[in-house]
Amino acid sequence: WLAALVNVCLASTPPATTITVPGQFSNFKEAIEKCPAETTGLLVQPGEHRWENFLEVGQRLDIRGSPGAMLPGTLWMKKGSGGEFTNMEMMKEAGSCIIFEGGQWNIDSCRLFCSRWAVLWCRCESETTIRNCFIGGVDEGPGYCVNCQDHARTFVQGCHLERCGGEYSAAVAVFHNVRTRVHNCVF
Repeated sequence: WLAALVNVCLASTPPATTITVPGQFSNFKEAIEKCPAETTGLLVQPGEHRWENFLEVGQRLDIRGSPGAMLPGTLWMKKGSGGEFTNMEMMKEAGSCIIFEGGQWNIDSCRLFCSRWAVLWCRCESETTIRNCFIGGVDEGPGYCVNCQDHARTFVQGCHLERCGGEYSAAVAVFHNVRTRVHNCVF
């Protein structure tokens, strides 16, 4: 009976599906917006994958970059989203690279840059763990590497946090009833 139970459980578990971009979809934006519900991962191939404005992520998804993959835009991780974001490079000239509005996210081994605002903006009940990343500024504009606010829970470990300057700049900024822990980082 145990073998039958295992077979029933395995049969009812949908297979993990990873989409390669470009590949199954022509670009990163299309993959985020149109991937099937059973998609568990995106593998981003080398090259620059652009989009305009914010790109909203509302599902559980692991996003992994191949060497040379670049996302020059803003991702908005909505409530109900979550997953892993690994080995990616992002650069946003005006605005944040990623806004976390909800869900549990693990960011690992990424290079993230922006010229204004916060490179990573953790807010609204989000739970974000950031490990082994380089986070910094592109120019002398004001901003933060990591901005934590509005009940966010954020853990930053083993990262290099660097802002280039500006009157209101900080490696980590904390506002409005948050839990933030920074461990073993270089400022």
